[in-house]
Amino acid sequence: MKILVTGIGGLVGSAFAELAHMRGHEVIGVESNARAGWFGWSASVDWRVAELRRLGVKVVWSDFQRRLHLVHGMNAVIHCAGQPSHELSLNRTIDDFGVNAVGTVELLETVRGLAPGAVFVFLSTNKVYGDRINSLDYFVEDTRLRPNPLSFSTGVSDRGISEDFPLDASLHTPFGVSKLAADLMVQEYTRSFGLRTVAFRCGCITGHSGSAAKLHGFLGYLVKCAVSGKPYMVYGHRGRQVRDNLAAEDLASAILAWLDRPVSGVYNMGGGPDNSISVREAVKYLRKDKGLSFAVDWTGPPRLGDHVWWITDTSRFEADYPGWRRTRSVREVLDEMVLAEKARRDGEDSTYNRRASVQASIL
Repeated sequence: MKILVTGIGGLVGSAFAELAHMRGHEVIGVESNARAGWFGWSASVDWRVAELRRLGVKVVWSDFQRRLHLVHGMNAVIHCAGQPSHELSLNRTIDDFGVNAVGTVELLETVRGLAPGAVFVFLSTNKVYGDRINSLDYFVEDTRLRPNPLSFSTGVSDRGISEDFPLDASLHTPFGVSKLAADLMVQEYTRSFGLRTVAFRCGCITGHSGSAAKLHGFLGYLVKCAVSGKPYMVYGHRGRQVRDNLAAEDLASAILAWLDRPVSGVYNMGGGPDNSISVREAVKYLRKDKGLSFAVDWTGPPRLGDHVWWITDTSRFEADYPGWRRTRSVREVLDEMVLAEKARRDGEDSTYNRRASVQASIL
């Protein structure tokens, strides 16, 4: 299968590209390294692109919106590129909507014109559901917040939040709205034009191949601070907010499972109840179990649109693709991330110690 991946240098794009390449697919990627401009050079993905190229994956340095013609001849398009931060979208709203919403429509329309037989995978987000989940009744249970089951509403159960959870009448931030607009258009290109599409609405995806930053990548940025000894700021809720986390490689295997038997629609995708962790629990694990020493400021203000608690119910995907399984626990992923971060910091190619100039190759 010939596969185009946008945002191939990011956590999900690179994990998918590596796994698909290993399984014999021809993978071509597009990467602009926009993260370095948005979040600073510590978030640059140039090191990850270099790794992919050494594996034999072809990568074009460019904005995907300027390389739409690359969809011609493809069997599948995996759309991972996007602006991922609540905070950045508040300050650069037009840029955010241009990349996330308009860019996705441009890509869909190009697929419809140049590769109508190709399948289309969109990396959506749980932020399309807005902050309605925060309206449940929560209580403190030691190191985390828990919702009172009596306050569960449509789409919420002990398994987490399903695809039936309402999308509207809540605060999304411009980022959530731009991703929701794209998500709906992905679905519409199936209903109106007959393309085979899927939107994976992802919770926290994490792993050692990411370039996390303060404004994006909860566990990745926490690990960066822990390994470097840099102080870590907790925003809101005294660190008891909860996220489930899924290894990027497990998401990549889910995408490949879908490519083998595409069923158009939407799937919530995440780590599930067994892979949930609060900020406090993650800090404790890195300090006590990994022996890392770093200061934590617990007094940061809550972030606009941030979820108090999010655990993803993946029952729909697991029912449609019963062969898919999670292979890593959240603590196993944390172990991998710590080792990788130490290696990157110690290595000659560390993204911290070099400032590779990629401007000339960003066309």
